[in-house]
Amino acid sequence: MSLGKHVITFRARNPSPSGDTDGAFSASCQTIVHVRDAEPPRVRYCPRPLTVQLPQGESSVPVSWREPLFQVKKKTLLLKMFQ
Repeated sequence: MSLGKHVITFRARNPSPSGDTDGAFSASCQTIVHVRDAEPPRVRYCPRPLTVQLPQGESSVPVSWREPLFQVKKKTLLLKMFQ
């Protein structure tokens, strides 16, 4: 099963003597299986705080940084930030 919550339905059916399933007796129950990752992600790199001075007379300034890196089960993830 993949990560996440999965609803599992168990159903038992006793068909009618005529073989017609519309008139069959049945019973069912449900349970939830929650598959979780036992290992939390690890931070491989996180950008340091930065301060940028806005030039006099300007209303904005370009700012850039190296994206953070996280590792999940031996896979390195690069998270992209969008504005």
